[in-house]
Amino acid sequence: MLKLEPKLFGLDLSHTGRWLRHLNARVWWQQDAWMRAYLDVPVLLQDPEHQTHYWVIKGKAIPVPSLIPKKRVEGILLPEEVYLVKRMHYPLHLRGEVDSIIANELKYSSPFLEGDTCWTYSTTQTDKTFILTLVMASIQQIKQFCLDRSVSTASNHEVWCQVDGNFLCFSHFKHPERESEYQKRVSTFKACGVYILVMLLLLPLLPLGVKHKQLQRIEGQAQLFQVQAQGSIAARNQMLAYQAGIEEVRAVDLTLPTPLFHLSELSRLLDDSVWLTHIEFTASGIRLEGRAPDASRVMALLSASETYAQVRAPSPIVRDNAGYERFLLDVVPRSGL
Repeated sequence: MLKLEPKLFGLDLSHTGRWLRHLNARVWWQQDAWMRAYLDVPVLLQDPEHQTHYWVIKGKAIPVPSLIPKKRVEGILLPEEVYLVKRMHYPLHLRGEVDSIIANELKYSSPFLEGDTCWTYSTTQTDKTFILTLVMASIQQIKQFCLDRSVSTASNHEVWCQVDGNFLCFSHFKHPERESEYQKRVSTFKACGVYILVMLLLLPLLPLGVKHKQLQRIEGQAQLFQVQAQGSIAARNQMLAYQAGIEEVRAVDLTLPTPLFHLSELSRLLDDSVWLTHIEFTASGIRLEGRAPDASRVMALLSASETYAQVRAPSPIVRDNAGYERFLLDVVPRSGL
């Protein structure tokens, strides 16, 4: 019978699926996974034997985090006499079979009952092999240890141990909310990565989009020129209407006071202490608005002039906080001016 070997370009692909699963766990889901240092929730670990505590993430002690979660996850550190450590050497090609190796070790090598065994592990790679450090403990002994120290393992307390300088959490006592929060962060991170990848794939299409925008702009300009050409006659008629309006304005302007003359006359009559904020020329005269130390003096100066026939204040004169009097005056020029 012909046996087909799964190869591509001479490479053996029989273990590809296993290696991919191992790589996925190594990057995201193992206790010492690469991404846990950036996405995992820190744990406040109490050491009752040495009366101290640690902040731990990815199996390493860290300084006090700047952002502490609202629902803080705490853990308790077991002494060495409560758990059993077993170190085993395996070839590198078996790294994808860590789960199976652990299952066999727990089944055949654990000194505790099957339903009373909890465990955790870590791996260390050497040149040609990797070291699997398996830690086993009795669930009942751990609960009794925590009970003696008034720590409830049913709350948000996890149970940890320290082996070879690394902090490891026992699988049976992992806090579900911490793992749930880590899964949410992983999902968000992956979604952002997919979004960035899609944007990078669409980046070569950007020049086509620019050309399309340019074509749309040229088409819009062509339509605008066409509308402008069609409206040339209307623009000419509008220009004629503007000229007629200018003639009407000129005719009305002959009935108004001469602005330049009256501005010169006001500048001659009023000194620098008088401020004019508004001057309006109407068919009936000139309206002045401003402020001065003495508004009555302004009225007297204008009334005494031979240029103006009448000066009156249509509204009361008010003194402001700066000590100036604000005035509104209607000035009627003499006929012919």
